[in-house]
Amino acid sequence: MRILLTGGGSGGHLNTSLALAEYLQRKEPKIYEQLIFIGGTKGMQGEQTGSIESRKIPERGIKFFGISSGKLHRPVNLKTLSGLLGSVWGIIESYRIIRREKPEVVFSTGGFVTVPVVIAAFLRGVPVVIHEQTLTAGLANRVAAKFAKKILVTFPQPQKGFPQGKVIHTGNPIRASRFGRDLPTGLDKDVETFLKQVETHSKVGGKFIFMTGGGLGSHRLNVWAGENLAKLAELGMVLLQAGENSVNNDLAMLEKVRSSLPDHLQQRVKVVKWFGDEIGFIYTYADIVIARPGANTVLELLAREKKAAFVPIAWAAGGEQQKNAEYFCANQEGQIVEQLVIDQELLPAVESLVDKQAKPSAHLVKQDAVESIWRELQAICSSSR
Repeated sequence: MRILLTGGGSGGHLNTSLALAEYLQRKEPKIYEQLIFIGGTKGMQGEQTGSIESRKIPERGIKFFGISSGKLHRPVNLKTLSGLLGSVWGIIESYRIIRREKPEVVFSTGGFVTVPVVIAAFLRGVPVVIHEQTLTAGLANRVAAKFAKKILVTFPQPQKGFPQGKVIHTGNPIRASRFGRDLPTGLDKDVETFLKQVETHSKVGGKFIFMTGGGLGSHRLNVWAGENLAKLAELGMVLLQAGENSVNNDLAMLEKVRSSLPDHLQQRVKVVKWFGDEIGFIYTYADIVIARPGANTVLELLAREKKAAFVPIAWAAGGEQQKNAEYFCANQEGQIVEQLVIDQELLPAVESLVDKQAKPSAHLVKQDAVESIWRELQAICSSSR
């Protein structure tokens, strides 16, 4: 059985594919060895080293193919035409790859790069299964749904734009690293030392605040953190994930702010570009997480029963991040702060969460999501033979 994975543009789209790949590596190593992945090559604005999928997928020994892709813009304008031309060429490229590699099923996890792949698979007669991570389906998945045999969703609520006869509630798989409670080997020594201090600090009742803006980081969150770093450090130890965006150079900015703090506060703060398998350890000791409410982040924090202060991206498709945050706050201790008032309201929101107790919420996250997705892929392959 050969599976073609596609999805990208952001870590949120990619993580679902990675969770499935990691599961297959453990349970079905022969199938894992045959995995192929089609993604974009160009990164988002601020990424100087190519798309996130073009970097992360080859690291895992999975055969990667990069294609052209165009973003579908609304309202229609010149960028729409450029996007359509990119998508047409992407369909041609994907068709050739699929004809040569002969996958039995395509598993698509969203992002505009997936639209040409899904259409090419449909034209080649290869069944397509798509997965929607959010409460509000994005435009790319709404287009892809027209060519899919099955639509797997994270939440049980009905999704607009999806034919309900195709929809199956599987949940969204959470990568195993998110549940780790021990520090992995091979960590940067400074990071390892800091996290060991976090562990000691937490065990004597100290607080630990973790801020993350995703793979590229959030420039707005980073600026806010720089302006409020002393006050955050007074609340407890602070880990800031600045992201890989080299345009604004937020990593250097936050390091400069940190170095200007009094020595006792400097020792409480660590700034990193990104995190790896140590994220499970970070979640274990985090008292409050400050973040954008992407679907994966929301599910991970519900599964780990963590309090959070969210700043939704106002322009996210269909207001999906706002809805994600509202879902979280209905089930766990959390605060939602609009980006326009972040300077006035985010720090009080964080402070209000310090002494609150997290609620039980792990039961809201389907624990067998990756197994459910794997069963659906097997079933569709069996029915297509």
